[in-house]
Amino acid sequence: WGGCIGGLYTVGLAHLAQRFTGADLAAANSTFLFAYSGGVLVGPALLGLSIEAWDPHGFAAALAFCFLLYFVLVLARMANLRRSPNADAPGP
Repeated sequence: WGGCIGGLYTVGLAHLAQRFTGADLAAANSTFLFAYSGGVLVGPALLGLSIEAWDPHGFAAALAFCFLLYFVLVLARMANLRRSPNADAPGP
């Protein structure tokens, strides 16, 4: 399961590098790393709680919920890009 998350991290970094340059890239990478680190810190504890609360299905249910949330965020972002075509253009 960690390999799936590691893949998302790599894809996220590639998108950052495609969208930002220079100081903006450094700031975006810092924000991205902060969010990723928060997930690494909180994620295992929440998964542990879900396993205790709903053994033996808690782990799979919690992961399914997290990936569903991620999917909804991706769909929302895609809908936003369709409304404003220049929203994904690189910064100045």
